Amino acid sequence: ILYKFGGASRFMPLIFWLVTAVVMALGAGSNAAPAFLSPIFFGIATEMGLNPLIAALGYYTAGTAFNLLPWTSDFASKTSINIPVFGETTAKTISYGAMVYDIVFLLIFFVVFCLITGAFKKSDKIVSFEKPEPMTAVQKKTLGVIIALAVLMIVPMIIQQFETQFSDTV
Repeated sequence: ILYKFGGASRFMPLIFWLVTAVVMALGAGSNAAPAFLSPIFFGIATEMGLNPLIAALGYYTAGTAFNLLPWTSDFASKTSINIPVFGETTAKTISYGAMVYDIVFLLIFFVVFCLITGAFKKSDKIVSFEKPEPMTAVQKKTLGVIIALAVLMIVPMIIQQFETQFSDTV
């Protein structure tokens, strides 16, 4: 990503946001994503001459927006708080609504903040990232194992959530 978009600093805030969204969609908890991504994003922002606050808001807003995906632990814990009061169906509906609201509102907030601070303007600081070396056979196998495990762990949870949701409405 850095090699492809490193010269276009104006896209980096959105890349921060999208990478965090993908990490959260893979099931990282709301504490895991910032702990894992913040040192990486701060390093990139510093290297590219971007305000570090853009990096912080990038992972914070996306992490908050995507922490209520139905297959995450945050969804389960936050929905379970509402179940005794509202019932299971209504509690899930509230969580889905909160998730959509968070994604839309926090993306708009982040984009507006970037526009106000000028984060989408091309930086005067020229940074060239070296082209990564081709992946070795071991790295390709490792990446395949990681992708396979992610699919095997996440897809069943997503299917289960949709089955549960649709069985509640039928």
